[in-house]
Amino acid sequence: MSLLCVSRRSFVSAMAGALFCVAIMLPAGPASAAAFRIVALGASNTNGKGVSGGEAFPAQIEAMLRANGVDASVSVSATNGDDSSQLLARVDSSAPDGTALVLIEAVQGNDRKAGISDSQHAANLATIRQRLAQRKIKSIIVLLRPLPPDGLQADGEHLTAHGHQAVAARYLPQVMAALKAAR
Repeated sequence: MSLLCVSRRSFVSAMAGALFCVAIMLPAGPASAAAFRIVALGASNTNGKGVSGGEAFPAQIEAMLRANGVDASVSVSATNGDDSSQLLARVDSSAPDGTALVLIEAVQGNDRKAGISDSQHAANLATIRQRLAQRKIKSIIVLLRPLPPDGLQADGEHLTAHGHQAVAARYLPQVMAALKAAR
């Protein structure tokens, strides 16, 4: 009788050990710390003005990353008409702790409309990048041009769905490299 009890205990111990081994070998789920958090910081083009949310370049980049097996989410922090000084004012609140990467729309057209000089524009973007780097957050400045011939809406300022797709495809390699370096 005692031999049977020992065998059962050994069996239970072996099964528990096997289940533990299987559990640690399984990939982590979507809530794992391995998921990358990306923030798209910008203005109307980052918001996808004139196109659906799923067509805007931040959503396109998220979809492209997932299609390449990268567990990432891209949130948008954008206000139509914002200039680089407004982006600078809200960069810290827009990129919470745990953010791996911030995509910064250059917003040079909005700066020109606001009377911000090219040198101040460059200084604002440099300061945004410095503040993110101090927090160990990678950043990429997103220039929306060049674009394909059908890349702009009739207003000449906002991207079409095709324009957003072109921007996302152009920046995907840089985003993937930045995320790889962030690991």
